[in-house]
Amino acid sequence: MSTAVVDQFIDLLATAVADKLVEKQPKQEVSDKPTYMNKGQLASYLGTSRSTLDRWIKNDGFPASKIGGKYVYKTTDVDQWVETHAK
Repeated sequence: MSTAVVDQFIDLLATAVADKLVEKQPKQEVSDKPTYMNKGQLASYLGTSRSTLDRWIKNDGFPASKIGGKYVYKTTDVDQWVETHAK
């Protein structure tokens, strides 16, 4: 058997093994949520006004980070804050 045939067989076998490994891995859910949001996106996400967000940031410890003079909001932190402050 020539080395070219053996190399081709090895390539086919490696591809088949890799495909099987991918099939066996648990499926990961694709999130539609962004990692970070600006204030407009956040207001829409929470269904509230920008002025309410400003009040929550000032008075209620709402999770916000100020970068370059603008607030950004990490979606996971926002979700956790809402969960703990839901009435």
